[in-house]
Amino acid sequence: MHILAADLLKRLPVVMALAFFSGAAFVPTANAQGTITFPRASVRVLNELDRPLFRRRGDFLFHETPPPHLDAGARDRYRTHYVLASNTNPYPFVVDASRSRWLGPSPAFKWSYFVGNDSDGEFFTLAGPSASPYYTNQPPYLSASASREMRLDITAGSTSDHLWFGVVVLTPQSATDRMSEWLDDHFDRPRGRVQRRLLPPLREASAHFAAGETEAGKDALRVFVQRLRVSRHPLRPHQARVFKALSQAVIDTAHDED
Repeated sequence: MHILAADLLKRLPVVMALAFFSGAAFVPTANAQGTITFPRASVRVLNELDRPLFRRRGDFLFHETPPPHLDAGARDRYRTHYVLASNTNPYPFVVDASRSRWLGPSPAFKWSYFVGNDSDGEFFTLAGPSASPYYTNQPPYLSASASREMRLDITAGSTSDHLWFGVVVLTPQSATDRMSEWLDDHFDRPRGRVQRRLLPPLREASAHFAAGETEAGKDALRVFVQRLRVSRHPLRPHQARVFKALSQAVIDTAHDED
């Protein structure tokens, strides 16, 4: 018995190497009963924002509620991905599932979206099944609402997994409006610093972006960032950092329509 155990220990690195190179890097996961399950679907959106989220009194700057028809497991794994568009033109976002994990044969990837409610609905296939782990959305295939109910199905041999997720494309104006709305909701004192100093340049930026005046909108955002640097009060430090980072991302991304 001791000889057999020693022999298995010697062979273990070889077995692990074979498992790794037989498909993709495999990280098993456990379900509620502790049983190892695979494959495991995973997605990211190329050039997505670094989740500028923060909690205050239960609120998020960016937060999309998972679709109500999902079961508990799917809701727990659900995530909304945010990308910035450079202007008001439709933005062809790219979803990447190459970080999914599987063991055995190369998997097939199928992309779809769901339209419906708790009692009824329908799937619409976007692409696949195919060996490519990428999906490029070319507007207007997905509307703003449908892009929040996307689903990836991954099948490797006789095993499969699926993942629900959302994608929200923010224009310079809509990103600026989100910041304005959050500040207005949380700091509503008429003579407070937020209402007097921080909200006016954000609203000015939104108006410029809506009128197609990109450079003027970016200048107004720079004024907003400068005022945050001079004094972030009444925002907390991590909140001010989020607003600065998002504002700078809009400034860096926005440009006139082609």
